[in-house]
Amino acid sequence: MTRLLKYFSCFTAIVVCSVMLDSVQAQTIEGVTYSIISDKDFRDVKRSIDVRLDKKVSVEVLRAMARKLKNTKRKKYERTFIGYYLPNMEAGVGAWATSHFDPELEVRILGLTAEEEEKMARAAKSTSRDVVGIWMDDRPYVGATITIYRENKKVFLESKYKDGSGSIEEMTETQSTIGTKLVEKGGNPHGEYFVLDKKGNLQAGGNDGIFLNYKKLQ
Repeated sequence: MTRLLKYFSCFTAIVVCSVMLDSVQAQTIEGVTYSIISDKDFRDVKRSIDVRLDKKVSVEVLRAMARKLKNTKRKKYERTFIGYYLPNMEAGVGAWATSHFDPELEVRILGLTAEEEEKMARAAKSTSRDVVGIWMDDRPYVGATITIYRENKKVFLESKYKDGSGSIEEMTETQSTIGTKLVEKGGNPHGEYFVLDKKGNLQAGGNDGIFLNYKKLQ
């Protein structure tokens, strides 16, 4: 019994420490919850921080968050680089935004802002086409709505970017066990294709398989 109580006490201490660690990692600033994914440094030359955000935020919030993160260590660095990732984004593969002290603070949003996404989604939905579905490609430096629609018994895929530019491609469709496979009419030189599954989710694939999941808007 004594040994059992000892094990229980150790287990309880571990759980409490874990909860405390999580509470330290998950923080809030101006109504935004964030956590530090990684925090690495090289002597007093450079510090690199990856941060997970629970939602998109403004440049002003990023600026305040950057200053707070920079001051979490007493040690001073010549440069501090901070990358911000949204939920479901893979860290290290391209941040949604950055706030770099190089050495002065510069904040950049590389993906779509919340306002830009809302505006583009509203424009994409304002159509009289026979729409199959509408999705968002919110990758950094891309930012586009993807609309699949039917016209004259043909299927088309339209990409529309935030600057108003875009393209429309006629697609050929074949059925598979996971859903509908869409390929540019005449084929794609890079072997790329789209898959529309039975739940209405759109994915992009290539020779090495699926590499992108789009955010569903409609």
